[in-house]
Amino acid sequence: MNVAFLVFSPSGNGVKAARRIGSLLAARAIEAQVVDLTGDESWFRGPPSGGRLEDLVPRHDLLCVAAPVYAHHLQYHMKDAVSLLPRPNGKWGALALPILSYGGFSTGVALKEAARLLERSGRRVVGAARVAAPHAISRLPQIRVKMNFDRPGTAEEALFEDIADAIAAALAGNLPEPGTVLKQLGFPSPTARLKAALVFRERLFQRRVYPRLSFDASRCAGCGACADACAVRRLEVAEGKAGFRDGLQECIHCGNCILACPRGALSFAADFAVWNELFEKSRRGSGPMVSRETPDSAFFGGERKEAPVGR
Repeated sequence: MNVAFLVFSPSGNGVKAARRIGSLLAARAIEAQVVDLTGDESWFRGPPSGGRLEDLVPRHDLLCVAAPVYAHHLQYHMKDAVSLLPRPNGKWGALALPILSYGGFSTGVALKEAARLLERSGRRVVGAARVAAPHAISRLPQIRVKMNFDRPGTAEEALFEDIADAIAAALAGNLPEPGTVLKQLGFPSPTARLKAALVFRERLFQRRVYPRLSFDASRCAGCGACADACAVRRLEVAEGKAGFRDGLQECIHCGNCILACPRGALSFAADFAVWNELFEKSRRGSGPMVSRETPDSAFFGGERKEAPVGR
């Protein structure tokens, strides 16, 4: 039996989780392959297409989708990819499982979005997981509070074992009862769902709310490290200086380029005192961004007539 992981992982958390789960599946005699869309030139330089997914994703019996939560939603690049998935056929399996990483604040409606999109593509969702990870912005040197920097790690090992057990069970025909996984994903309150629909609109946030990426030409050596690190291939070096590629300014604010630059030529034009205050309040368990989700990493396996065989 074969499992494919389709991953978009700007901060590396999703691909780390996918590879660990893949190693646990290998111990159960299940082959797993990871397809990472992060920084894929062919995916981000043109309009996303189902044909490109056909080229990238190998034959499988179960598809795991691993991506980050952005602004309480499934990150929109992965949302686009899932909406383009071919229907199940001889190559594309009919079973699916989303695994979403988030920076310790809230998964919002992201897991349910992912599960519903997978079901609309003709797949049966056999489980879903949220994985605590470092918040992308908290990786920046200007942020004092480093949240979840040891995650995913040993704290998630039991979770990854549960996911591997559930995948093995599903491939053996032990499936959750229809609709029970989505039912478990109904945990956001009505107020949280309303906020996700009306307030947390990621594409709008990226264009109008989040800080702009700025370039200091006097510091830039034109080495291209930032362009190589960009998860969505929006940067290039032209005439010896880094900048947005072809006028495209769709930055997803992962911070990879800032961390990659050896000369500090890139930065977000932001009031980091405000960001530090938000992170500090969240660390103390207060403020508008604190997560109320416990446990912070969790697996939702629905209801089965038979429990998955454990390790």
